Amino acid sequence: TKSREKLSTKIEVVRVKYKEQKATGIKLQESISEVETHIARVQTFQGEGSQRLEDLAGELARQEELEATFDARAFLKEPRRKGENKLPRTPRFPASGARLVLPEAVLALCVPSGYMVKQSEEIAWSQHTPRTRCLVLGPTHRYNPKLRDSKGGWEAVPEDASQRPEEVEFFYRESQTHWCYLGTFHYVGQDVRSIQDLGKAAQEGLETIRARTVVFDYMIPKLIMDLLKDMYDSGLLKVTCVGWRRIGFNQALAEALHSM
Repeated sequence: TKSREKLSTKIEVVRVKYKEQKATGIKLQESISEVETHIARVQTFQGEGSQRLEDLAGELARQEELEATFDARAFLKEPRRKGENKLPRTPRFPASGARLVLPEAVLALCVPSGYMVKQSEEIAWSQHTPRTRCLVLGPTHRYNPKLRDSKGGWEAVPEDASQRPEEVEFFYRESQTHWCYLGTFHYVGQDVRSIQDLGKAAQEGLETIRARTVVFDYMIPKLIMDLLKDMYDSGLLKVTCVGWRRIGFNQALAEALHSM
């Protein structure tokens, strides 16, 4: 009887160990499957992403040809023009939220084309003419994980330069707590450049540009987000540079903003 009890105990011990090893094996297999799936997604991202970008090369070439007369680097380095730095007192007013909301009475004072709102990270200012000449930076393309039946893919950023207004009132978020009005700005032109071409001015806004290079970012692994930086650093991904120059200052609008 004792022998049978000992044997039963040994069998039970072996059974428990077997179950533990089996459970460990299942977990290991699940981990391996997750890694394989992750690697497959990255490989798909790299392969199909590169192919898609090559397919869009013609589109970029046409865009660059249309904007060939505008050189983003030369625009920032252009010498100061007469009167270009004479900026009246800039109205600053509290930011009540992430978006700028203006009263109807204030909106009515803007130029017919309306106004433009930008964050500090989106702007590259000219060193010669601060706050009177700038580039608005953004990605030329973005990665959408829901394209191609959720396999993911690239798409051009939907922004048509032909529909861009010639003149707008420029509002700028200079901090987390305040907006400011910089004046009436005129659209000068658009260029496509690599991050390296633009130097330090673009590097400071790289994180924001990368964040705007994807949609539904909660569906994209960190590894792929890290790859985006390499794609910008290598010049595979480029940046749209839209040039704006201050041509006036809407005093009536400024006075209305001061009273807000």
